[in-house]
Amino acid sequence: MLVCAAFAVSFALGAAAQTPNASDVSTAAQSTANPAAQAQPKPTEGTDASKARQPVSSQPALWVQLVTGVAWPVSLLFIVLLFAFHPRLNRVLGLAKVVRKIKAAGVEMEINADAVDAVRAELRASVKELIAKARDEYDRMAGLMKISNHLENALSNGLLPALQKRGIAIPPKNMRGTVHVRDIVFTEYLYQLIGYSPTRDGAGRRFPQRYGIIGRSWRLDRSLGEGDAFAAGKGDEETLVEEWGMTRDDARSRGRSRRAYLSVVLRGVVDDKFPNGILYVDSTVPDAFGDDKTATEIAVELEECESVMALRKALEKMLAPLRLAAPNLEVTQLSE
Repeated sequence: MLVCAAFAVSFALGAAAQTPNASDVSTAAQSTANPAAQAQPKPTEGTDASKARQPVSSQPALWVQLVTGVAWPVSLLFIVLLFAFHPRLNRVLGLAKVVRKIKAAGVEMEINADAVDAVRAELRASVKELIAKARDEYDRMAGLMKISNHLENALSNGLLPALQKRGIAIPPKNMRGTVHVRDIVFTEYLYQLIGYSPTRDGAGRRFPQRYGIIGRSWRLDRSLGEGDAFAAGKGDEETLVEEWGMTRDDARSRGRSRRAYLSVVLRGVVDDKFPNGILYVDSTVPDAFGDDKTATEIAVELEECESVMALRKALEKMLAPLRLAAPNLEVTQLSE
């Protein structure tokens, strides 16, 4: 409505500039009403009669020329200021802080460098809000589909019998497990859906799909196992950087207590072509799941275990509605 008002003002100003002078209209009307007056001889120049009857100049008055010159610049300035200071547009664009001067038909405009911090803060707040809302939905859907219960069942009724069958002591010391899924906010990340069982910590973390055994397993679309991740120099900083997709900070800060790992690919049940998540299990005990070969065999076997199949079904149902509304921000693609 305000924009329409601005255009109405500009139109009115322009129309005023085009309106004929009142004396011109009066003279024309008199001339039309009295044809005989047109037949009278014109007085000689220089006489008083000629001065009295001299027609008003057809040139617009000075104020009309002034209005004509400034009508559109003023209207443009009004529209720009409207967008700059309108509350809703100001929140979205931050124009009130960005615009210091405007230049249009003689009016100057320049960008305020101080507004960069305000825009950055606005973007950060928006991303934080998006992440918080996504976590709320993750937690709500995970609780609805009882993902934690399915995880505990997969560990006790799937993993432990597989270890016992191979003569491996159960339960492994400090064993814990969790579920990672493809993040609905940042597509190139994996999201820790629930806290570790049984400690319940760690939920809500994000890991790049290049990171560690879960990243390798996800990229390869293959279940993997590690008997002792730090044997024979496998846990050296250079190895973690070169082979496990970690930065040096990751490698230095990463705890060295977790030595044995399982990464089980959780594919869909209706559509098993693509993974929905990763069942991740680790332990502080070397070879808690056997050596590398045995641990990998167990990880592959668990894919079709009955309790893991139940987890796969629940995960597939849970993720279906989340993916429909997922923003899927691709932070890795900085340019086309």
